[in-house]
Amino acid sequence: MTRFANAYWSPDYRSGIESLSQQSLDSLDQLHELRKFIFNYMNYHHSNSGYMAKLARESLPLDSSFRSERNERRIISGSQRSTSESKPKEFDVRHVFKEFVDRTALESQMQLNLASEIESEVLGKITGFIKLHEPQIKTTLDRFDELLDDYDDSRQKMERTKRKYDELVRLGELEGHDHRIEHDPDESYGTLPGTPEKPKHVYESEEEGEREDGLKFESKDKLQSFLAKAIATITTVKRKIPFPGYRNEIFSSDQLCNYLKTHRPHGFNPTRSSLEKLGQSLIDKKIILGSGLFSQKFKSEGMWFEWSQEAVNTAESRGYVSSSSSTVTSPTAQAFSHLGIEESSRKVNEVAGSTSKRFNMMFKNVKSSLMKPKYSEEAIHELEEEYNEAYEDVQKIKHLLDMEIFNKSQIFEKFEMVRIEVVYQSLTKLSEVLYRHSSQATSSLHDFTSNFIENLNKPVNYERDLRDLLHNNSTGIYFPAIVSPHQGKEHFDPSLLNISFQNIKFTFNLYKDIPLQVKNADVEKDTLLSTRSLPLLLKSLVEATLLAEKSEMQDLWLAPIDHQEYWSLKHEAIELIQKFEPTDDLNIQDEKAVEVAIVQKVVKHLSKSKTKRILNFLKNWLLETSDSVIPCTVYDSLLNSQKDSEDNITDVIKTLSSIPRSNLCSLLFILESISFIFELQTIDEYGSSDDITESEREDEDLMPQVEKLNSMDSIGSVPFLHLIFRPSVVKNASGFKPPQKAYNALLRTLLNVNVREKLCIALITNEKNFLERTKRQEQNLGINRRIVSSETTTTTTTPDVPKIEKDTTHSDKAVSSPVPKNPNQLSGDQFSLRPFRTGTTPQSDRATKEQK
Repeated sequence: MTRFANAYWSPDYRSGIESLSQQSLDSLDQLHELRKFIFNYMNYHHSNSGYMAKLARESLPLDSSFRSERNERRIISGSQRSTSESKPKEFDVRHVFKEFVDRTALESQMQLNLASEIESEVLGKITGFIKLHEPQIKTTLDRFDELLDDYDDSRQKMERTKRKYDELVRLGELEGHDHRIEHDPDESYGTLPGTPEKPKHVYESEEEGEREDGLKFESKDKLQSFLAKAIATITTVKRKIPFPGYRNEIFSSDQLCNYLKTHRPHGFNPTRSSLEKLGQSLIDKKIILGSGLFSQKFKSEGMWFEWSQEAVNTAESRGYVSSSSSTVTSPTAQAFSHLGIEESSRKVNEVAGSTSKRFNMMFKNVKSSLMKPKYSEEAIHELEEEYNEAYEDVQKIKHLLDMEIFNKSQIFEKFEMVRIEVVYQSLTKLSEVLYRHSSQATSSLHDFTSNFIENLNKPVNYERDLRDLLHNNSTGIYFPAIVSPHQGKEHFDPSLLNISFQNIKFTFNLYKDIPLQVKNADVEKDTLLSTRSLPLLLKSLVEATLLAEKSEMQDLWLAPIDHQEYWSLKHEAIELIQKFEPTDDLNIQDEKAVEVAIVQKVVKHLSKSKTKRILNFLKNWLLETSDSVIPCTVYDSLLNSQKDSEDNITDVIKTLSSIPRSNLCSLLFILESISFIFELQTIDEYGSSDDITESEREDEDLMPQVEKLNSMDSIGSVPFLHLIFRPSVVKNASGFKPPQKAYNALLRTLLNVNVREKLCIALITNEKNFLERTKRQEQNLGINRRIVSSETTTTTTTPDVPKIEKDTTHSDKAVSSPVPKNPNQLSGDQFSLRPFRTGTTPQSDRATKEQK
């Protein structure tokens, strides 16, 4: 490969040096562009890091719905972590979302690390290389320009000296032969071969002008045009701090040099050295003015000047420029000509033009003779010495230029070799850094994605999230609203529960409490004790459904509630009740008889419907009654009994034996119907005889049936136990969630045939005790009941005396008074106090409520 020291030579020196300079400048530009590219690459990743950090921060603020409650609580001595932290963490949508936000924050940190690594390993080295070599390169290029200018000046000086020497030698030859050259009158000065003859002071002026390589303006118009164009083209800016006595519009030396390069005057070579010398001449001639202490020395960079008023006036044709300011010199050209001499020459020419041809020729001959240099040996000797010095300067500068090119081209060669290596190595290092971080990011992202695929994105997590969502936000299962939405539980009046009448004229409510419903005993005198207190509507509807097949009945009991179907049948029942008109033989003063008539009419209408509609209506009726079949007063007791698996059956039997007879009778009737439909063990002789005995049968597996009955998987389904067992409406007005496990255990206990037998025996005992007490109380009070016969088949009985008994073993004791001295022939033992109410049952419509 050709070495740089052998490849950048040219006869004129300038072409080789300019090529080498341009190559070096292009190389520096490439380095700057490479640095800019890598800087932008680094800035891209740095900006991405900031954006992703902001995204992670704003995606999970403190008030985010994806934030779970803090598991840490503060105490005085520090922080105490909750015990829930020790439990294995479950994956949910909060965890998954937080995982991705954390991944975004990690991506932000990785992007920041990548930007830092690019800056330290790639960008920093390029920046250091540029800072080290760029000043050296520019200094060398400036040195080349100075040597070229000096070489050019020395050669011109040598050539001028040679011309003067040749002229004097020729004059000496002419004088030696005693011959004077006669000029043709028509020839102008300077047409002789060789160098034109001029007087010594003209040579001196020419020497000075050529040494300064001045720019000459032939007329004032050209000078004015040059200044006007420069002032108009070079843009000015306002001073930040105005100076008194100076203009506010200033321009920089860089702008002036750029203007002279782009609008190069004829014969002017805009090198850096010539530009600075030309600028110095402008300062010396007061064409431009500086405002600082160091403004008298012109530099091509970083200086500020203003146009002088004389320059502005000349450009605007409002003044004149003196001869001292009409010539500006540079190292290669005289910038301005002596306008005064030009004006004088023009006037002389004008005067000479008005004379005759002979006078003009004589004037020129005289002028030529006056301006001719005088030959002398001393002048020849001086020119010889001057020429020798000039020649020596040329050779010396040429030698310096040769050595400079030879040495600096080697430095440039090394610079280019290192520069090319830096470009390749920098881009290679950048690719390595990017690949390394990309590999790390890809590996991390692979693990992150694998975790999502293998652990997080699972159906079990979907179900858990949905279950947790339901658990945390749901209010409860279907609970027919009998509480006004605007009625808070703290201000709720329990007496408002039983004021919804379907027929307000007869104050008839189809959904009042079970003990207040029309009973089987109100219709049939001779009825079994086990069904005596059974509500007539419940008995009739259940018996109507038992006509269907068992398989069909099983599906219907397990089926969800059809609200639309229920409303259709309910609407028909409401219209029937509202339009009820008593017959002529019905005593409307007898409330019990009216209720019996309405219920029988409703039952007759409902019995015409399909079994599916009847059972759907029955489920909703059980839900809408003011209190459930198992009263809410024993709700907590029954649930607490399920917490202790040992001897819970005894507690259940004891608690249920204390509820009102009508409630217990309804419960047994429903449970026996379910057992019959689902082919479970039933109570022998139930419904046909009151001779019930305990059989102590073996327990059967009831859990499959229990889980089916209490299942809530279908839309619209409610647990079977919820139909007959509900908490207080007032306490759960905002919603109720049944404890599924406790419900299953309690229903399993209720479906146990041994439990049902004991409850049935307790019910029969309570009915017997109630009848005996009623009879004894009537005798003690001396009340003779008159049986009112009716021609109709419908008969009524005297309302039961309301009395609450909590246990069959604790019967009401007759509180006897001392033996009074009264005319009545009744013993004091025949009298007892009337029992009083102790429950929270609303008092309206409870005047005839039966107690045990």
